[in-house]
Amino acid sequence: MDDKIFTVDEVAQMYPGAGGRPHLNPETVYRWIWHGVCGVKLIPSVSIGPRYGIRQSDLDKFHNEVAQAKATKRASAQKAAKGRAKKASEKRKRQLAATHGV
Repeated sequence: MDDKIFTVDEVAQMYPGAGGRPHLNPETVYRWIWHGVCGVKLIPSVSIGPRYGIRQSDLDKFHNEVAQAKATKRASAQKAAKGRAKKASEKRKRQLAATHGV
């Protein structure tokens, strides 16, 4: 498989930046490598000193794993919110029952 290898600067140019900026800051790509997003790190294909080479397939895999991690996190948050809402509803019912002697 002939997989193109991109530099950090090239990867940054591929994505729109925040606040209407034309592209990402390369430091964002370095953060993806060093710290990751949602527990998923971008693993560079080549590392020569401070320079990284990133294959298109690794970039695609990174984005798929981040999307999956975010979806899982979102589902967990929704489940927790439903649990809190149910608890609050039960508490209100108990308070009303105590207040009105039901």
